[in-house]
Amino acid sequence: RPYLVLSLTGDLFLAGQARGVLGLLLAVLTGALEDDVIECLFDEDYPHLATAPFAPLTGLVSGDCSYMTWEGKMKASLCPRPNKRYSGGWSAAPVLDAVAAWKGEVYRNVADRWEEEGWDENGRLRAAARWREEVLLPRAAVLTERLRDWRRWKAHAGGTKTTVPELLSVEGPPPAYARVLELLREADQGGRWPSTTAKRRLVMVTEEGEEKSLAAKHMAARDHK
Repeated sequence: RPYLVLSLTGDLFLAGQARGVLGLLLAVLTGALEDDVIECLFDEDYPHLATAPFAPLTGLVSGDCSYMTWEGKMKASLCPRPNKRYSGGWSAAPVLDAVAAWKGEVYRNVADRWEEEGWDENGRLRAAARWREEVLLPRAAVLTERLRDWRRWKAHAGGTKTTVPELLSVEGPPPAYARVLELLREADQGGRWPSTTAKRRLVMVTEEGEEKSLAAKHMAARDHK
């Protein structure tokens, strides 16, 4: 059975970025999310984070790497591909054939992994259907609420994006954060907040018009000068 291979190309990838991009693509293509969710996720002025659903790890592989700067320095092809500019490196036909065969083996292993759970009565992979039910749809439901908030925020801001209305779906702070904030407020209100510390003295030594190196300031702070 044929499979669709999706690929991303970039200079750098953050942890989870490829899975997030592909998961978002699948969510929009399958109708789980409306397409303006992409604008919401990439709106830098929107003050609340929204996370895309992550695609499964199954089948996620690094296909190619490019070292263009070093290839220019070494005058050799450092990744397996046809290269008429440099004769050395990984551009020889036997190398390219071996790499192509290896990639075919990787794709076959990926297909076998997807098919381990079999097919359902609708002809869909059970593993893919399980990901949709357990990951995609629940995450899409949360994102749909975020999307509604974002739309209200844009409508309320009137294009100026200066006023943020109440967002109904924003979750509360993590319990640990709330507890730390509570303790900090108690310390501040009870007068237990220190006026200074040894570390703060290292940076709170600047006087108006004074120009000294950071090392000199550290020594002055250490000597209480």
